[in-house]
Amino acid sequence: MHSDQASTMRRVGLLLCLAAMPGFAQSTDWALQFFGHYQIRPNIVYLVAGGHENTLDVWERRDVQDPQPTVIFIHGGGWTGGTKEAGAGFWLPYLEMGWNVVNVDYRVARIAQAPAAVEDCLCALR
Repeated sequence: MHSDQASTMRRVGLLLCLAAMPGFAQSTDWALQFFGHYQIRPNIVYLVAGGHENTLDVWERRDVQDPQPTVIFIHGGGWTGGTKEAGAGFWLPYLEMGWNVVNVDYRVARIAQAPAAVEDCLCALR
C-alpha cells in the first residue's frame, strides 16, 4: 500500500472511531454516510522550504457545487510540536456540520526558526 493511502486509511480509521464515540455524532448514520459525502485529498504539498515539504489535507463535500463554509485548521503545539494528524478531534465536528476542512501542517521550531511556522501557515492560507 502506498504511504499516502496508508496515511489516509489511518485518518479514516480515526474518524470512524471518534464518530462512534457516545456524544460525538448525533447518530451513527453520520459515520456511515460520511464516505459518500466527502472527498479526501491528503498530503497536498503547498510549500517546500529548507528541504521540508509542508502538506495539507482537504476534506470537501462531494454533493455540492456552490461555495461552502470551510475551516482552516492549524494544529496546536506552540509552533514547537504537534502534527496535523493529531488535531483531528478538533475539526471533526465541522465535518459533522457539513463544512469543508483544510488541515495544515507547518515547520515546527526544531525544523526551522521563527517566524517560519507563521509564514508557512500564511502560505497555506493563500
